Amino acid sequence: MIHRLAQKIAEYLNRELNTGGSRQAIIAYGLEIILGGIIKLVSFVAVPAALGILPQTWAALLASACFRLPAGGAHCTAYYRCLFGSLFTFSAIGVAAKYTAVFVPAEMVFYISLVLALLSVVLWVPADTEIKPVTRPGDRKKAKVWACGVLVLYLYLRYHYQIPNELLLAGSLGLLSQVFTLTPLGYWAMMKLDRFLLKISYPLTGRREVS
Repeated sequence: MIHRLAQKIAEYLNRELNTGGSRQAIIAYGLEIILGGIIKLVSFVAVPAALGILPQTWAALLASACFRLPAGGAHCTAYYRCLFGSLFTFSAIGVAAKYTAVFVPAEMVFYISLVLALLSVVLWVPADTEIKPVTRPGDRKKAKVWACGVLVLYLYLRYHYQIPNELLLAGSLGLLSQVFTLTPLGYWAMMKLDRFLLKISYPLTGRREVS
């Protein structure tokens, strides 16, 4: 849907600007990224806000995303499946953090998540994919250093700011969810989830693959 919409807008702009089609593919690609980003942002604001878990969900999302940038990890193979899977995961973490922070030791979970994340850096980072492999030793070393830097930043934030238990727990669980996607088991689970979402989306899309 986003792909088709971006193509139509690009075709319209191409006609209006009279570029001769030379930049239509570039414009369509950029529009697809922008439209996808807007949908993700709206989804990650509207759904958690409606559930009353906006701060917790975003704490989990940011903790996971910042570590994912250098670390990599498994993911779904199409935009909508990725959006649905991540929205469900981080919303579930938000709910769990909000209602269990009163009796779950958030600080203990935080340190456990840091230790497991550090272990994952040693064993699996960067966790690349077939589409975007990381083969150069220099790039792999940079990814490990960057990932460790993110963990140091988390430790710094914990000691220099008074973070509410709900947000600390949510961020720790978000980091753990990202660590899981780095593991062989995480890749296997993501593959199964991707196939499941593809199967249930087929009646709606009428296609074997969703782009």
